[in-house]
Amino acid sequence: MKSSEDKVKSVISEYEQAMRDLEIKFEEKIQLELKARSDEIKNNKDKYPNFWLNALSNHKLFKDFITIEDVEVLKHLEDISYRKEKEGSNFTLIFIFGKNDFFTNEVLEKTYKINDELLIEEIVSTEINWLKRNIAFQVKDKKMKNKSIFLI
Repeated sequence: MKSSEDKVKSVISEYEQAMRDLEIKFEEKIQLELKARSDEIKNNKDKYPNFWLNALSNHKLFKDFITIEDVEVLKHLEDISYRKEKEGSNFTLIFIFGKNDFFTNEVLEKTYKINDELLIEEIVSTEINWLKRNIAFQVKDKKMKNKSIFLI
């Protein structure tokens, strides 16, 4: 016969599995909708000029990190997507850029490694292959006096 503690652990385990299953189910639906939005933006560039520049410039968290120098680069940002890891809370943001005069990368990724307390443990970024490096993109010190979105 199971103890009361074993029964509680069993129910918690069942709950956690149900939440993972539900998350997977809705993640698929979310990805389909994000893909549809991405296609709409790509196929109607005249209707949505500078979509991602505008989205980031109006976002409460990102707007303070966009410098005047970033604007010209962000005009070439064609899509932002994310990839969630199967286990844990780790995720990767994927930035797709069109041809530009700033760097050769078409894709820049930032992977966020999250610990059990849901705090960012590490951020791993694609190295940017700069064609011309504007002073605004250079890290001046660890206090981030220069708040470029490319330093986030």
